[in-house]
Amino acid sequence: MIFLTHQHYFDYSKGQNLSQIEHEILAFLLSDSQNEQPCSIRMVAKELTTSTATIIRLCKKLGFSGYTAFTEKLRIEYTDHSPTEATQLLSANLNNHFTMYMKDYQDTLDALSIRDVTVFTQSLTTSHVVQIIGDESDAFITYIAAKLQSKGFRVLVSSSKDTLLNFEKNLNETMLILVFNRHSATESLLKKIDYVKEKK
Repeated sequence: MIFLTHQHYFDYSKGQNLSQIEHEILAFLLSDSQNEQPCSIRMVAKELTTSTATIIRLCKKLGFSGYTAFTEKLRIEYTDHSPTEATQLLSANLNNHFTMYMKDYQDTLDALSIRDVTVFTQSLTTSHVVQIIGDESDAFITYIAAKLQSKGFRVLVSSSKDTLLNFEKNLNETMLILVFNRHSATESLLKKIDYVKEKK
């Protein structure tokens, strides 16, 4: 994994009017600084078919006293950006969450029938006002509401904790209700669903 990124390359090369070989040397040194045993200046020169003098001139052009000073600076930058135990754990957790997400996604698809999808699609295409029930602070709810609004729908967002009276007011002009719930359904939410079934 490369931690000294294109941004580092840009930081060192901007405004320097580097030649083609100098660009190649800089890119090589940025990459090489991540190895446990970085190349000596002679090895770099041989690898890039250039001279040690050209490499030293580049280091001085970039503001360093020479090859050693520049490569030591790169090693320090790499150490500062290298993965810690915490970031490695975070990466593992993200992988686990992604695996769980894909399983939930597939389970949802498996649970849906063609009839369910067809009915929902027809309801969506014939509705002008959509009410979304869920956590109003949820970024996903905000995203769905914005997407529907961009398609010309009038969107009403209400919380699953809203009173039945407030819910009923919105229901009078609602043509389609979407419920998003991350946890088990609360008694309040179940009452709203039952109420809709009776009225609609």
